[in-house]
Amino acid sequence: MFDKKIECDCVYCSLGYTLNNEKDIICEKFGLVSRNFNCKNFIYNPLNRKPKGKILKKTFEKNEFKITSEEK
Repeated sequence: MFDKKIECDCVYCSLGYTLNNEKDIICEKFGLVSRNFNCKNFIYNPLNRKPKGKILKKTFEKNEFKITSEEK
């Protein structure tokens, strides 16, 4: 994620905004460009990365919300 050799993908650039099809990018400098467009204005923004895998599970069980007190 914070590697020195970052791939120049417009999806990770702070000047680019991903469209719904995720293949095209709206660039503040060049307008509509493809995702693999490379330029010297690339500014890496780690917040544009999406985590791989599931973060939260979608279903919960009732006992996961149960509060129990353990007295000694």
